[in-house]
Amino acid sequence: MGKPDSVEKFCRDNPGYCVYGELYGSVQKMRYGAKGDEVFVVVFDIMGPDGIFMDAPRLGEVCAQYGMP
Repeated sequence: MGKPDSVEKFCRDNPGYCVYGELYGSVQKMRYGAKGDEVFVVVFDIMGPDGIFMDAPRLGEVCAQYGMP
């Protein structure tokens, strides 16, 4: 489970990129196993400053590097 600060770190390190994902936990009714005030993030795509989305292998590498599932 990824923490929202992992997305923040990626965004600070890579200005101009847009991360697409979903927050879950205490931010919505369906908690998906999160407890108390926990909030998690799942990333499903990243678009570069050129408007092109990362391919799946690169997306997997970047997400692993930053701890973003």
